[in-house]
Amino acid sequence: MFCFFFQAEDGIRDYDVTGVQTCALPIFDVAAQDSTGPVLLEPPPSRLEELTAQPNDTEGPAAANQSSSDYWIISSRRCPQSGIPQCTPEQFDYFHVTANGRTCASTMAAFKRHLDPNVPICIVVHGSYSPWKSLVVESVAVNRWLRETAADRPLHVVFYTWPSDAITMILPAIDIAILGRRASFNGFYLSQLIQQTPDRSQISFFAHSHGSRVVASALHLLDGGQLRKYQLRVPGRGNRTLRPIFVAAAIDHHWLNPGERFGRALNQIKDGLVLYNHNDLALTIYPLRRLFSHRPLGLVGFDRKDRHLQSNRGNKLVEVDVTPLVDTGHFWTHYFNQPRIAAAMKPYLFFDQDNPKSHPRTGDGFSSGNANCAASGRVISDSSSRAKPVSIDGR
Repeated sequence: MFCFFFQAEDGIRDYDVTGVQTCALPIFDVAAQDSTGPVLLEPPPSRLEELTAQPNDTEGPAAANQSSSDYWIISSRRCPQSGIPQCTPEQFDYFHVTANGRTCASTMAAFKRHLDPNVPICIVVHGSYSPWKSLVVESVAVNRWLRETAADRPLHVVFYTWPSDAITMILPAIDIAILGRRASFNGFYLSQLIQQTPDRSQISFFAHSHGSRVVASALHLLDGGQLRKYQLRVPGRGNRTLRPIFVAAAIDHHWLNPGERFGRALNQIKDGLVLYNHNDLALTIYPLRRLFSHRPLGLVGFDRKDRHLQSNRGNKLVEVDVTPLVDTGHFWTHYFNQPRIAAAMKPYLFFDQDNPKSHPRTGDGFSSGNANCAASGRVISDSSSRAKPVSIDGR
């Protein structure tokens, strides 16, 4: 009897790849590619029937204010996904979805003109296994859900999409490892996109699953951090205010601690939200992707050690247990049909003047007095005892 053990790493640690690893992960040679343009990973989105072919460069803040339902899709799917991050924001694919549902190919210049500095921006970043066509369809419902949290208030909604399709089709552990590394790589692209927004913008991030890696990576890089020996040529967020919302986060629970993989990310944020679910089936197998892996943030939240290490940064991240609402669900379709979750996110999306970390009243969707889920807030802070999580019930 022969037993084989395969360890699917979070990508290749060494750039000189040898041995069996070359059978598991695709090798991308930057030098061998045409340096005049991005590598074609899939058919350009403009070839799909949902999109028009002509750029629309005529829009500005006035057009943005005429509608409360239009949004943008910005894609790095045709950019290199390994090696040196070669794409600049000018090379991303930009699409503007108007209020009447018409999708127009556009440009970075038109996108920048469209943004009103006085209107908050929400950047939505999906997780793995989100092909282009699904993103185009689901973005309609997600955009509507985000806006319904405060229908009378303007909000710029931007979907940042990256190549997250299945790779091997038959070996999920390998797919998850490759896509996780690719998500981190896209932090280079997202961080540069953030720097293209108006300098005093208020930006929230709805980061789902591996999308949390994209956002955490981008924040880490904006603070001058390094990933795979690379860093931004010009780091910094300027005068922008940033608030991440990590949803079902597929990152190790300790990676935001100082000195860890994304250890500088929280230096860049005002505050943020972590939605976790103890019953998330997809995240229960997350530690199996490699030996001695830690449990994911979206499954367990932060532990006592994490909170102690974070204590010198103040009370920046609020953790909310959404298990009673989402149960075994993981995909963002399990979240964007939940008005109670949207209500919890509202202060972070619209940058309300009231402190979003203040706990909601009992009866507003948060449960209390439960042996499993108490209503006292679990916030990263210097605490000698283990605080209990805020919980959203399903009643």
